[in-house]
Formats: sequence, C-alpha cells, structure tokens
Amino acid sequence: MTTVQIARLIITFAWLYHGLAPKLIQIAPLEQIMSGSVGFGDELTYMFIKFAGIAEVMWGIIFFFFLQK
Repeated sequence: MTTVQIARLIITFAWLYHGLAPKLIQIAPLEQIMSGSVGFGDELTYMFIKFAGIAEVMWGIIFFFFLQK
C-alpha cells in the first residue's frame, strides 16, 4: 500500500466518521449549538445538521472512489 493510498484512506475515514457520528447517528451538543447560532428554528437546525452529515458522508465516498489519479 502506497503512501497516497494510506492518506486517501485516512481522509476518507475522517469524512465518513465526522458525517456519521456527530451528525447522523446522534447529534452532538456542540453541533446543535453551532448550527443553532445561525438563527434557524429547532426543526430547521435539525434538518440542516442531518443534511450536513449526509453531505460529508457523500464527500467521503466521492473522495475515495472518484478522485483518483
């Protein structure tokens, strides 16, 4: 396994983890505070956080499979 492949795996894992754990599986309190500070209501903040989690997971998958040399 080359250095580039290892780096790709680490970056992919980071995007997947940060999309899943604090946003999709269970919303972290800090995520709620940061997103709520924008001024949206509770329901819109919840949907915004879930959308951000889905986007991060999708970016991790795209990064791993489609952005290769």
